[in-house]
Amino acid sequence: MNILNISIVFSRLLLKSLSHEFSVMVNLLAVLSQRTVRERVALSLLILHNKYKTCDTEKIVFIMLSRADLANMAGTVNETLARVLHEFKEDKLIWVEGRKIQLLDLKTLTKTANL
Repeated sequence: MNILNISIVFSRLLLKSLSHEFSVMVNLLAVLSQRTVRERVALSLLILHNKYKTCDTEKIVFIMLSRADLANMAGTVNETLARVLHEFKEDKLIWVEGRKIQLLDLKTLTKTANL
């Protein structure tokens, strides 16, 4: 508390950071409550694809994440995630091998995510 009282700059930076984190939380709650599991999985895959790619021109991007982590990110259980990933694979939207996932049809996944 002393540091907050002494440093106005630190206080403002902390407030800005907390405000950002609160906004992220509110957006996540909205996504989890208003979207279907299929939309949430597609959105999670698109977000991870953007995080994993190293440059804008890179064509092949592999998402390396455990099913449990991906299920947590999408707000679902492992079994439901496995079913949705299987559907995406059958629709040729993604390619899956073990923990590797490659997005094959970004345009359709974007539509599926309802963006």
